[in-house]
Amino acid sequence: MLTTDTTEQKQESHGETLSETELKDARDLLKVFLQAWKNYGLYPEGHAISSKSTQTLSSAFAVFLAKHGDLRVVVENNRLLWRGSSIHEIPSGASADDIIFPLYRDGINWIEFQQGLPLEELVCFFNILSKYNSLQEESDGDIVTELIDENLAYIEFTAVDILWQDYPLLDFSTLTTLATETGEDISPDAPEETEQQENTETGEETSQNETNGTEQQKSTEHPDAYVKSLNHPSISEALWKISPEELEELQEMVEEEENWANTEDVFDVLVTILRGQADKDDFSSVLDFTLEEVGEAIEQGEFGQLINLFQSLHQMLYRDIPAESLWSRPLLERFFQDLFRPEIIDLLGTRLLTLNDNDTEKIRHLRQVLLYFPSDAILLLGRIILQTRSLEVQKMLLEVSEHLCLRNIDPLENILEDEDKKLGEALLPVLRLLKGKRADKLFQKMVEHPSEKVRAQGAKMLLAKDPQNVSKLFFLINDPHDEVSKALLAGISGQKSSLVENLLLKYMKENLELKSPDHILACYETLSRCGSITSFQFLKRILLNQGWNRFTGFGKEIHRQGAATALALMDTREAKDILLEASQSKYPVIRQAFQLAMAKIDALREKSDA
Repeated sequence: MLTTDTTEQKQESHGETLSETELKDARDLLKVFLQAWKNYGLYPEGHAISSKSTQTLSSAFAVFLAKHGDLRVVVENNRLLWRGSSIHEIPSGASADDIIFPLYRDGINWIEFQQGLPLEELVCFFNILSKYNSLQEESDGDIVTELIDENLAYIEFTAVDILWQDYPLLDFSTLTTLATETGEDISPDAPEETEQQENTETGEETSQNETNGTEQQKSTEHPDAYVKSLNHPSISEALWKISPEELEELQEMVEEEENWANTEDVFDVLVTILRGQADKDDFSSVLDFTLEEVGEAIEQGEFGQLINLFQSLHQMLYRDIPAESLWSRPLLERFFQDLFRPEIIDLLGTRLLTLNDNDTEKIRHLRQVLLYFPSDAILLLGRIILQTRSLEVQKMLLEVSEHLCLRNIDPLENILEDEDKKLGEALLPVLRLLKGKRADKLFQKMVEHPSEKVRAQGAKMLLAKDPQNVSKLFFLINDPHDEVSKALLAGISGQKSSLVENLLLKYMKENLELKSPDHILACYETLSRCGSITSFQFLKRILLNQGWNRFTGFGKEIHRQGAATALALMDTREAKDILLEASQSKYPVIRQAFQLAMAKIDALREKSDA
C-alpha cells in the first residue's frame, strides 16, 4: 500500500539508538531475507530450494515482528536503515547486484513489513522485485506501480521519482582559469546606456528578440543580462587560457569517459534482442555472440555484470517463454552447458588463481556466477582448490561444488576414478554431505580410492549408514595406512554383535604378530566395546597366563597391556576382579601391564574431559 508521508524518511534516518540485540535481530533477519531473494532469482518459481527459502523467511519475519513490532526499512542508495541504524550495506558501485538497487532505482523511500505478514505476500513481493530487477528501457511498469496494483495488506511503502538522479556527470566546476586564479575581472563591460536605447528603439532588433525565446526569457528574468560577441575587445584573452594542471585534469576526464566499461550495456541490449527474437537461427547466433562476451567479461573480472546476464537468461529459460517460443528453451539450456567450453574454463581458472582473501567482493560475485555453470565444472573447481592459497576461495569453491552436486552427482564419480588422488581429497568436504542410493555407490568407490583419506572417509560413511556393511569393509583393517584401519575400528566400535566380535577375534589371533603397537592396542580397545563373554575369557588368558601363550606372539608385553586396557574399559565386576588379581600378581610382567593400562585409561579420560 502506498502512503503519502513525505517527511518520514528523514525522521527514520535520525531515530533512536538501537540495542545490540535489536540490531543483531534485524541484521540476522536481513541475512535470511537476502538469501531467500538470491535463491528466488537462481531457481524457477516453485522449485524446492526457493520455496523452502521463502518459507524460512516467513517464519523469521513472524518471530521478529512478534518481538519488535512492524519493521520499517529506509532505503538509501547503498544501505538499508531501521530506526536510523544501518542493518545492511553494500560497497560503493556494487549495488546493481543487490536488492537495494531496484528499490532505490524505482524511488522507494521506505518499505514496512507489518505483523501478520503472510507467505503469499512475501512471494508476491519477490515476484515483483524479480520482474523489475533489471532496468529495461521499454519496461511496461516499475516496482512502485506493481505494488500499488497489488495493494498488499501487510506491506506499505512511500516512493518518489528519483530515477537516475545519482548518475555521475562530468564535473567541470573544478576547472579554473588563469584569470580567476589571478583575481582579474574578465567580465565584459556593461553596454552604454545609449546603446541600450538605440537597441530598444530599433523595431527590427526588437522583433528579433521577440522571436528568440531563450534570449527573451533571459532578458525578462534577468534585466541585466545581455549577449556580447566573443570577439569583443573588452573580453580578456585570459578567459580562454588553460593551465597545464587543468589540461592534465581534462585529459584524465576524457580518458575516463573513453574507457568507460560498457559490458553491462552490451548485455542489456543482447537480452532485449533475445526477448524479442522470433527466429530460431538468429536467436542461436545472438546466444553464441553472448557467450563470446561472457569470456571477455571473465577476462576483465566483470563478474557483477555476468550475474545480471545469467539471472536474465535463467528467467527466460524457466519463466518467460511463451508457448509459441518453446524452441528457445533447448538453446538456452545449451548456452549454460557451453559455459564449460575449454576457452571459458581456462579464463575462469586463471582469474580464480589471482584472487586472495582480501578480494571479498569478487569472491562473492564469482560464487553467484559459478552457480549457473554445469555440474561438470566441479572438476575445474577441485583443481583450483588444490592450487589456490586463499582459504576464502577454497571455502567458496566447496560451497559451489556442493550446490552443483545437488543437480548432478556424475562428475564426482568421474573424479573418484581420476588417478590424481589429491583431487578426491580436495572434495572430501563435499563427499561427506552426499546422501541417497547414488551416494552409497560413491562411498563404495571411495574405499577403493588411491588416497588413504578418501578410503577412510568412505569407510566411515558406509558404516554409519549401515553397520551390516562391516563384513564388506573388514578387509580395510589390513590397510597399510593407519588412518584407514583406525576409521574401520572406530566404525565397528560399540557394535555389540557376534559378527563383529568373531571377525575381530579371528583377525587378532592370526594377524597381529607383525603389526605396530598402536594398531595392536587399538584392536584391544575396540574388542572391549563390541565383545561379549567370549572376548572376556580371551582377554583374561592373555593377561594372566604365564610363559608363551598358545597364540603366536601373545606372550609379548604389549598384548598383556592391551588385554588389561580392554578389561578396564569393559568396567564390569568380573573385569575389575581380574584387574585386581593382576595388580597383586607375583609376576612383575603382569603387574607392569596393569600399571601401563591404568596410565592409558587416565590419559583417555583426560582427553575426553578436554
